[in-house]
Amino acid sequence: MHCRNIKEFFDEPMEKTGDDGKVRKCRSCKPCQCKKVPQFLVNEMSTLCHHLEAKHAGEYQTWVVEDNFESKLPGDVKDQKVKDAQLSQTQLDSHLQKMPPAEHVVPYSDKVFHEAAIEWLIVTDQPISALEHLDFIKMINIAAQATNGMKTPVHDEIIRLFKNQIDLLRQKLLSDTVKGNINLTC
Repeated sequence: MHCRNIKEFFDEPMEKTGDDGKVRKCRSCKPCQCKKVPQFLVNEMSTLCHHLEAKHAGEYQTWVVEDNFESKLPGDVKDQKVKDAQLSQTQLDSHLQKMPPAEHVVPYSDKVFHEAAIEWLIVTDQPISALEHLDFIKMINIAAQATNGMKTPVHDEIIRLFKNQIDLLRQKLLSDTVKGNINLTC
């Protein structure tokens, strides 16, 4: 029963007239009666528990252990709430992973593309004809289909593709389809 501790430490409620003339339900504290210091307290669970904590904490804790009862003293209730909060997940911080910042994708416009193409020509020292090369146009058409930006190839990937192209060229030159001698001048 929830108020077993109240029944253990206090008499049954009785009506008592206060100094202001109001009639209230009160309880008499049994341990205080034993000490010949009668205490009449308002019949409110929190008031009665505060009294037990302030005046009879040791006696109450002994009873809690003996009767296998969960303490209802305000300090114990507060401590239990803290323990419960520590056991439950209250924040997601420990479950979240830091994401790398997303690159800002500049919205397409002819003006922005022309500026970027001219800047690329100048910075990489490309001939103007590079913009008209079929492979460049193919690359731009593929990139235009990207819906969320694009990643440019990294150094290792470029070297790997270059070596693959050299291997394909070597196989072609060593095959039976090529007749005669080939001279390369370096």
